[in-house]
Formats: sequence, structure tokens, C-alpha cells
Amino acid sequence: MDMRNTLIVVVFCILLVPSFAGIVAKLPNGKEISLYETVYALVIGNGDYSNGWNDLPNAVKDAGEVAMKFRQFGFNVTDKYNLNSAEMNKAISEFVYTQGKDENSALLVYYAGHGDTEISADGEKLGYIIPVDTPLQQQNPLLFSDKAISMMKIEEYSLKIKSRHVLMLFDSCFSGSIFDLGRNPVPPVIDEKAQAKVRQYITSGSEDESVPDKSYFKTCFLQGLDGYADLNRDGYVTGQELGSYLSDQVVNYTNRAQHPQFGKIRNPNLDKGDFVFVLGQSSGALTNSTSPSNKEADQEVETEYRTGSIRIESSIAGDIYLDKKLICSIGQGEIKTIKRTPTGIHDVELRSPKETQSKRINVYQDQLSELRFIPDLSAQGMVYVEGSSFMMGDDFGVGDPDEKPLHKVNISSFYIGKYELTQKIFKEIMGYNTSYFMNPDAPVEMVSWYECIDLCNKLSKKEDLEPVYTIIQSVKDPGNMQPEDDIKWQVIYEPRANGYRLPTEAEWEYAARGGKLSRSTQYAGSSNPWTIGWYNDPDSDEWLWETQPVGAKQANELGLFDMSGNVYEWCWDWYGDYPSTELHNPDGPASGNYRVIRGGSFYSESMRLRLSLRGYDRPNRYFSLIGMRLARSVGGN
Repeated sequence: MDMRNTLIVVVFCILLVPSFAGIVAKLPNGKEISLYETVYALVIGNGDYSNGWNDLPNAVKDAGEVAMKFRQFGFNVTDKYNLNSAEMNKAISEFVYTQGKDENSALLVYYAGHGDTEISADGEKLGYIIPVDTPLQQQNPLLFSDKAISMMKIEEYSLKIKSRHVLMLFDSCFSGSIFDLGRNPVPPVIDEKAQAKVRQYITSGSEDESVPDKSYFKTCFLQGLDGYADLNRDGYVTGQELGSYLSDQVVNYTNRAQHPQFGKIRNPNLDKGDFVFVLGQSSGALTNSTSPSNKEADQEVETEYRTGSIRIESSIAGDIYLDKKLICSIGQGEIKTIKRTPTGIHDVELRSPKETQSKRINVYQDQLSELRFIPDLSAQGMVYVEGSSFMMGDDFGVGDPDEKPLHKVNISSFYIGKYELTQKIFKEIMGYNTSYFMNPDAPVEMVSWYECIDLCNKLSKKEDLEPVYTIIQSVKDPGNMQPEDDIKWQVIYEPRANGYRLPTEAEWEYAARGGKLSRSTQYAGSSNPWTIGWYNDPDSDEWLWETQPVGAKQANELGLFDMSGNVYEWCWDWYGDYPSTELHNPDGPASGNYRVIRGGSFYSESMRLRLSLRGYDRPNRYFSLIGMRLARSVGGN
């Protein structure tokens, strides 16, 4: 596993409703105190490094996840990625001097990327955060000092922010002396002292501890904001509670390899307050509304309580448990509402024959809180892609004419394979492997579109899933206009089935672009094609002659590998012209001569790896440059 000495900085604020009407906390004595009027967030993720640093794909992914979480909670978010030194200094300075000028606002600055430590002549240690163009300290100390951003500079920014509360989190083994770190007692309840000015800090590890590229600190941090860090169950998470929660959880999940610490700045004018996070005002996982959606016929399950409700949507059939007590059963695609649930945080479990999932939710008086259960397919190499809208194609004259016009596409959530299907898995399912470049860990190739369809159905039946395709080999497909296709099976597509299938062309491009986490790069995960894809550079002395093992390059924002290069990938769609109108879950024309292939191959030049570039071939064609990637629907699409 790649390790990162990553420094994550968060100048944090309270969770607030999207209206930004001001945040008020209610004390146990009934008195209300005003906390913040406005919340801003700056998210910076650096992963595409040069000058000797290894790339950090998960640092960028972490930043994207945090930015998405903050937007769900109503933050005004600015997110930037892969910044050089000048860009990074400018982004932070503009944010501090523009958004941080109001005392009644709270700021958040999240940094994910490399960090480093310098030892001065007197033995003091100074930490740095690293822009992508910074050289290694040992190779060029002068240029390193010029480009890296020191913790002294971060402290200077903290002092210039006028906002009342500042909380910084460092996801790294931290070295430096600007913070008074230590374990502070968790206050029993929120009090008026929370209003005082404060600069708080949390580090994910103590000195000399390495932080993995896969960040448990980030995971626990986001879970803490879901309510897990509300240690006294009063509906608020304070900075001290969050620090205590992260300290306990990260130590546990890393087998004591990391020991988070937390404290405040050494300044008597900025160490009296405490950050307060008001739970349950999210537009995301803890969404509140006054009634269920009118679009679904909810099935209601009542308990003896009369306070709030939980609306559960599930793509898995199983039994629902509330705080370990069986409440009801739920079918795939069903929606049920548990009424009259007591206020506070509850654990909700869905137990099915194949898996058990647990979620935590906060219930409020006379309000509806919502959650959804979807299959966890990560163990099967499937990645969940949250649906949204995106602009498909290219309208800037860079690409081929068939990439135009640029048009809006709405995509429902789905799953897609983390890797191109390997020869090993193909042989396990089909019983043979006719790839030209034999390697069990490389993508399968020399497979026709028909073989891919057949494999999807066989894998679905093997795992007791509903096949997506009805294959009628005895009937010629009336939509197949290809004169050189001697197969022409009629294949009927049922996208709502839960089995395996090929992605549609729109799903493929949406996932390759990074879905809702997209950084708008030219290729799948980067604007530098060599970091993410296998391809041929005509100016290089090294020419690729065969496929490569999957997952050897950097993943994109969703954690998907090789979506640019290695082998082209079959899609479901017939190839045809793009429409100019907005589309919802398009699956291509009703007929055609060719099926779509996407992504480029190891034999392609870099321009053939662009995200919008389209390819096509006869569905009965076998070629050493074409393989496949699996997809699955989320129930109810």
C-alpha cells in the first residue's frame, strides 16, 4: 500500500441549513445562543505530484468526498484540485481575506495531499503542506522552502481570519509547535462558553507515525459528522467531542498505528470557545421534511412512540431492526416509514441472507428523517456511482464530429466494475479464455459483444440474481443492420433487473468523468494521461505491444481503474448521432450497424483516450484491443 505523510487542514464550521438563516444552539436551561450566520468552505486536494513525490489518488478522492459531504450539509463550498504553489497560496489568501472577514461567519479549509517536516538548527520541527510542483526537501531545500507552505504560514492565516471559530484537522503525523495539543475532557453539555473565539486543531497522528493513502481519519471524521461523535447524545457535536471521538476511533481502526491528538492555539484570546456542530440539519443523509414523498406509496409501520419518523428505502429485501429490535420486513425496491420513533440517534439495521448493513440516524420531533439501503458490492469489485446530471460529449472543436453536440444527460445511480474484467474471471465464468495476450491479471480481449452479454447472464444466474438480458438466439434482431454480422441474436434489455450487464454509453462516460466527484480532467482521473492509462506515445522510445495487468495505474475520482487505455470496453448501445435535447438514462438508438466501444487501448495515442471520444465496432467482432467492464443497476432505476 502506498503511504502518505499527508497533511489535511480543516478550518471548520457548524452544520447549517441551506437557507443560512443563522445557527442557534439551545442550552439545557432553555436559553438560546447565536453561533454563526454564514459558513464557507475551501477544499483543496493534491494528488498529481511531480519532482519526486509519489501520486496520491486517494488524497484527491478524500477531498472530493469531503466536499460532497459539506455541500450536503449546506456549506458554501469552493473546491480546487492539484494546485501548484502559486495557485495554492492564492486560493488560501483569497479565501481568508474574502470569506473570513466577517466575525459572525465560520470558515472551513480542507487540504489533502503530501506533508513534510523540517528540523531547524535549534531542534524545533516545522510542518509543511506540499503543492504539486514542490521538489523533495532533500533534493532542493531552497526551492522546497520557497514553494511549500509552512505551518507558521497556516498559523498566520488563522490569526488573520476574523471569523469567530476555527477548527483545523491535520490528517498526517504532525510535527510542529504552534498548537497546544492534548486530551481535553468532553463537556457534558453545550454552554455559553462556546460563543467565545477559538482556534482548535486535531491531528490524525503523533510524530513519526505514517498515514496510509487510504485515510481512516477521513472516514471516521465523516462518520463523526453523521452523529457518531455526539458522545453525550444532546444533538450537538463540539470540537472537543470530535477530537475525543477521532482519537478513540482512529487508534482502533489502525491497530494503534495512529494516535490522533487535539487542542487549541497557544493564544489566550483565541482558546476559550468550542466549535459546535448542530446535527440533523443536513440536506444529505439526515434529510428532514414534514411528510413523505407523494410519488411513492409508503408502507407505514407504527411503534408505541409519538415523536418522529424514519423513512426507509431499500434495494435489498430483508428485515429492519431498530436499536436491535425487529420492526418489520422490507422487500427490494420498497419504502417503509417507521412512525412515532423517539427523538435522538438510533441504529437501524437491515439484515438479509447475503449481508447485514447498519446505519445511524438522528430523529427529531415531528420530522421525517430518511435513509436508504443499497447492496454493498465492494467485495465483488463493484463501485457505487451516485446519479446526477452531466454534460456529455465535446462541443469545443477538439474531438471528432460524432462527439457533438454537447448535451445534458441525467443518470440514475448504478454500480460499475472497479476494473476491466480480467481473463481469470472470464475463464471462471465461461470456462475458456481466447485472449490474444495471455495473462490472467490482464483484461480479457478477443471477446465479441455477444459473449459479453452471455457472460453477464451467466454470472447473474451464478449469484442468484435476476438476469438483465433475455437472449433469443433463434430470432434475428430486426434492429441489427450490420450485413457482416452472422449472429444477430435478439437481446431484450431489462435495466431494472439486479443482475450484471454492460454499462450504457452515457453511464460509461459519466463514471469515467468521475461522476459527482468529477474534477473535469481530460482523461479518466487526470489531465496527465500517463498517470492513469496504458497507451502509446509516438514520441517515446518505449512502445507498448500488449495489454497490462488491471489496476496498475492511478484510479479516477470514483476509484475506477483503466477507463482510459489498456483495452476498449464494450457498451450496450447501438452507435448513432447524439441528440441535442436533454436525456434521462439514455440507452442508445433502437437500431444500428455497430455497438459502442469506449476508453481507448494500449495501442492508442493519448488523444484517443479522451473522455468524450467514441468508438464502435461490429457486435460479432473479436479484436485484441476490445474487452469489457461489468455494471449493475440499483433497484428502482
